[in-house]
Amino acid sequence: MAADAMTDPPSVGIISERLRGLLQRAREIKSVETIDPPLPVSDLVQGVSSLGQDVFESQPDVHKFSVVETAARKIFYETIVRTSALVASSGPSQTNVSTAIH
Repeated sequence: MAADAMTDPPSVGIISERLRGLLQRAREIKSVETIDPPLPVSDLVQGVSSLGQDVFESQPDVHKFSVVETAARKIFYETIVRTSALVASSGPSQTNVSTAIH
């Protein structure tokens, strides 16, 4: 992953941090770790719609989508690594996967 960070444009890092902020906000809005009640998406709409507002300027949509996809993929991979490390260190019977996501 470190090598990837060196080759990614700065916009990927900016969008990654904003996505992490949105995920944190979602955790604050919905503090329970169950499916119900659903996360009220309306509380996140403004953050999502302004995700790349000052980052992309006049870039084509395909570039914007690529940057957001790359940022989301990095966060997803980081979560998998943390979850895998948690499972390996505590054993499957004692693992609380939601802990790895936080």
